[in-house]
Amino acid sequence: MRANILFVDDNRTNTSICVDVICKKLSEIIPAEDIVIHTAVDFAQAKDVLDKTAVDIILTDRMLPGKNGGSIGGDEVVEYVRNEMNSKVPIIVISAKDDSDVPKEMENYEMQGIQYIARGTSEFLDSSILASKVYYYYNKMNIKKTSVKYEDITLDSIDQTLECNGEKVSLTELEVNFLALLLERRISDEHAPSYLEITERVYPDDTNLFRSDNPDAKKSVQNKIAKVAQSSKEKLSRIGSKVKIEPKRKMGYFIV
Repeated sequence: MRANILFVDDNRTNTSICVDVICKKLSEIIPAEDIVIHTAVDFAQAKDVLDKTAVDIILTDRMLPGKNGGSIGGDEVVEYVRNEMNSKVPIIVISAKDDSDVPKEMENYEMQGIQYIARGTSEFLDSSILASKVYYYYNKMNIKKTSVKYEDITLDSIDQTLECNGEKVSLTELEVNFLALLLERRISDEHAPSYLEITERVYPDDTNLFRSDNPDAKKSVQNKIAKVAQSSKEKLSRIGSKVKIEPKRKMGYFIV
């Protein structure tokens, strides 16, 4: 399935660096030739792309040329997508301001389901974190279009349920993403996902913490993963499935 991504930034260096890393990350799950990046440097160009193309994800700098000579074109992109297009496509807004400097804007973004990233933080400077967020959103949209079957279980990511021989149990979104990743790897006979890969898929906002040199921060993320692994195990047991989730020598989890 093709991934159409719109990246709006008037700084072409930022665009070039981030686009390269995003394409590399997405190529882990879809062919490189199916990744299409549309770029724009202002609101007018972004609107032109949006009017002609059904994009899957939008990344936009907040401070860029807007309508009538304005300088917050990123907000105008958000307004156009949410209000005029009435679209719920995932949007990531990038700003030079720290979160604490724009509490009102942050609240507005959160109400519209928009991710906000401050340019001055390591989260933006590490473009791999931005790529992980795109990876997460793409998976969230597309893995949910089909159910996953393995051995005696069926994972329905649309209804967020797990079924075994007529017995069905509800799942949280965290459990859906965790189980989907493990099942993908098991079915394709690939290596078990590492803690980092699980973090990128299940807790993308904690990816930077896990990559840090702080052992306590990394341990806190591992504990969160352990909890979702345990709750997933319990639900597999509740429906009588023979499928098991096991730790992989403290490197991650896999399905047996």
